[in-house]
Amino acid sequence: SYVGINSYAGAYRPSLPATRLVSITNYSTIPLTNAVLTVEYADTLARPTDNLNLPYPYTLNNNLLNVSLPTMYYGQTIQFYYEEEINDFAVLGTESTINFSITPENTCVVDWPGAWNDHYTDVKTIVNSYDPNDKQALPVGQGTDHNILKTDDIEYTIRFQNLGTDTAFVVQVIDTLSNYFDISTLNIGQASRPFSLELVNNNVLVYTFNNILLPPASTDEEGSIGMFNYKIAQKQTNQVPYLIQNRAHIYFDLNPAIITNTVFHNVKDNTTAISESSKGNIVATLYPNPASNSFVMKLNALKAGQSYTMQLFTGTGALVHEVGNIKTVENTVDVSSLANGLYYYRVLTTDGKTAAGRFVKE
Repeated sequence: SYVGINSYAGAYRPSLPATRLVSITNYSTIPLTNAVLTVEYADTLARPTDNLNLPYPYTLNNNLLNVSLPTMYYGQTIQFYYEEEINDFAVLGTESTINFSITPENTCVVDWPGAWNDHYTDVKTIVNSYDPNDKQALPVGQGTDHNILKTDDIEYTIRFQNLGTDTAFVVQVIDTLSNYFDISTLNIGQASRPFSLELVNNNVLVYTFNNILLPPASTDEEGSIGMFNYKIAQKQTNQVPYLIQNRAHIYFDLNPAIITNTVFHNVKDNTTAISESSKGNIVATLYPNPASNSFVMKLNALKAGQSYTMQLFTGTGALVHEVGNIKTVENTVDVSSLANGLYYYRVLTTDGKTAAGRFVKE
């Protein structure tokens, strides 16, 4: 089975509620039955409100929300909203981490380019005033240069808000993609409202929200906000290094375009780049990548008395190597016996945190 999770919430502002949208899709050819979605709030900055109005049975125990999902058939997507409350004393600029997972897990641990997986992590920054018409990207990338690998998919989220004085009837977003992307891997995520999508010249996405009836923020702050996101993979024939830049133009009815900020990534040569992935509030760093006989696996932190297990999978999801009871932050892993090719790694700590990513054996 293969199930994907995607989630998004509005701005996290102290003492004000945020609305979260959760989207789950069954990509497999068999029904998903008796599945449970677990949402872990990894800190005290945010949590679900006590009076949730969910369409499915759930339990809420402090920082853990468990939702019993209905039977889902091939290609079926379910979505639901709920409210979160933000700590009144949350410090501006700090980050809140929310982890999503499905039980039972995917029997196929490998995702295809641009796909969503059965684990998802959302990191929200506590803000006060902010520009509601913006563009965000995950992964952010390493350092101020936002370094990534060409094997990294990019998830873009575009937010918009009606700051005018009257209702907006049509919102149109024009988003021109870099030629470094493989358009065949485009995977549309979730949106706050129904939309139509047109692909122009094979690289321009035109999102149209007809009859959106978006009220002005002055009369309905929460209702005035909209968003959508998507994920896409890079062309593996790209010659590194190169720069990917992206911004969007947002039109409210017949008004001039509002241009979002520009997000960018520097794509580095695999021989010098570091592969990093964060899931479950830990970060695992693997280098060098590609690797020949061995690589170093490094965790950003490891609690006293804790250990972790590192697993390697082939592209078909077969477990080919496992090292357990690792108690050091840095650990050298021997991969000399593995055949050359693309592999996926997963890190599991004894306190239930995870991280995942990919590397090339050469």
